[in-house]
Amino acid sequence: MKIAAFQTRHEPGRLEQRVTELKKQLLECDELGVDIAVFPECHLTGYFLDSKQITLHALSIQGEHLHYLLEATRDSKVTSILGFLERDGERFFNTAGVMRSGALIGCYRKIHANEKALSPGTDVPIFEASGMRFGINICNDANYPELALQTAAVGAKILFYPLNNFLPRAIAETWRPKSFENLVARARETGCWVISSDVVGEANDWLSYGCTMIVSPQGEIVAHAPEFVTSVVIADLPDCSVSLNKL
Repeated sequence: MKIAAFQTRHEPGRLEQRVTELKKQLLECDELGVDIAVFPECHLTGYFLDSKQITLHALSIQGEHLHYLLEATRDSKVTSILGFLERDGERFFNTAGVMRSGALIGCYRKIHANEKALSPGTDVPIFEASGMRFGINICNDANYPELALQTAAVGAKILFYPLNNFLPRAIAETWRPKSFENLVARARETGCWVISSDVVGEANDWLSYGCTMIVSPQGEIVAHAPEFVTSVVIADLPDCSVSLNKL
């Protein structure tokens, strides 16, 4: 099982560019034999807190929006975990879609949504790729060990954590070590591999150092991307030979 965890620049509102980049990234993953690629929280749409911006950028998984996203994955065998703001009728969600070969396998909606304009998800789906069962928790979900345990209890062997730690400087500095500690704790508690994908960048005294890492079921950090560097960590599980490529 080969995993690619992407650490990308915080650049909200770049859907067309993200989709163009995604096609290239997935083809490169195919060449490397990657089974699952995970991208940061709200990677496609960008992460927004303001309700007007959420309404403007959110995507529906019905009709043309879904077709547009799936076209980017059509020529790839890689299972992709792609975050976006989702609109479903009058409700909005922070969603991670699981896509492969031009098909939507399913979605996970952030349960512990800390964005006032977003509704919380309710389901804990389990997905499978190359014989491996996995689940998804998103960013703030990592603060809730019971959710990780619930996901493991229904069969997950890997927990993926799409993150977006782009925060006001003082808060970002506070969470810099806590994000690592949370993910290590979730791995130890569940006995699962834990794999995160985060953003990096700095603007207007907001920043994200980046917390893209791979943690063994014993809680060992076996790989992490350098802070402030756009890159992709690639690891073979369970032996966990690791490579790091800059984007």
